[in-house]
Amino acid sequence: MILTLTLWLAAIFSFSSETYQQQTIIPILKKLFSEAQIAAHAPDWRITYKSYHYSIQRDPYHFIEFVFRKGAHLFMYGILGAILFLQLRRRIYSLYVRTLLTLMGGALVAFVDEWNQKRSAGRFSTIDDVLIDVTGAAAGILIMLAVNSTKENKNQNGGYKM
Repeated sequence: MILTLTLWLAAIFSFSSETYQQQTIIPILKKLFSEAQIAAHAPDWRITYKSYHYSIQRDPYHFIEFVFRKGAHLFMYGILGAILFLQLRRRIYSLYVRTLLTLMGGALVAFVDEWNQKRSAGRFSTIDDVLIDVTGAAAGILIMLAVNSTKENKNQNGGYKM
């Protein structure tokens, strides 16, 4: 499990070390879809993040990339939260303490990750991304709790043990 955690942290920091040009998915989107195709099939969704207004109708490529990038934050930190939570399971039996330590660990990694990202060309660091990352870690914890609850219910009802 330590190896899994180490590899996942390496992946997080590898992604935050890339420049914007290395990470952008806009060239791929442009090859797959025209702006007119997206606008014709997409609802008029808008998101305001910081002071920038993303609109799928006005600028579909940047809108999709924004949603993809923030989704990637949630996913990466959701997995991190699950890994940390499981790692602490054998050492800390208090659910409250384990949850708190997992969230604190996720926040610490997010702060260091944002600091690292700030040093990459074309990238910037925001506290909002740290909040998204911690939300991802919390989702990872909730998923682990749901999986554990499902396994416990199955075991109590005569099911097999995992």
